[in-house]
Amino acid sequence: MDTFVVRADSKTSKALITIFKAFNVSFEVHKDKKQKEESPYDPEFIKMVLEGNKNNERILFTDEYKKELFQDL
Repeated sequence: MDTFVVRADSKTSKALITIFKAFNVSFEVHKDKKQKEESPYDPEFIKMVLEGNKNNERILFTDEYKKELFQDL
């Protein structure tokens, strides 16, 4: 039996796990505790969502609000 050590980000890891399962290969996943995985989301956006959730606030996505949000796209 051969052993391979692969270091990959979470997106690549998910793809590799899918491949390993498809080929019926046994594997182990160990998270690197030293390296903190970065979130793809803006920290200010996360803060806004969490604070809104605490206050039980709801946001209505009106046409005007959508235009405001996506004006730069």
